[in-house]
Amino acid sequence: GHSEHDRATYRSEEELITWESRDPIERWEVYLEKRKYDLAAIKEEVGEKVKKIVEDAVVFAEASPVPEGPEAMEDLYATPITEG
Repeated sequence: GHSEHDRATYRSEEELITWESRDPIERWEVYLEKRKYDLAAIKEEVGEKVKKIVEDAVVFAEASPVPEGPEAMEDLYATPITEG
């Protein structure tokens, strides 16, 4: 499942194995290793870039005002949920 508490009991073991074999990150790593790229260096570089993106997003979020009233519900859903 998408989180640690989701045991994915609604999926068969066979389906899980099939999808695990299609993991794009693992496939990317195999692709790079076969072509003799420095996988450790690439993973470190990507990791640093991702870390910076997340840190910048946190700074932006913490500096942003807390939305109030109806504005707090904007952009949460593709189709807004209305009362009634």
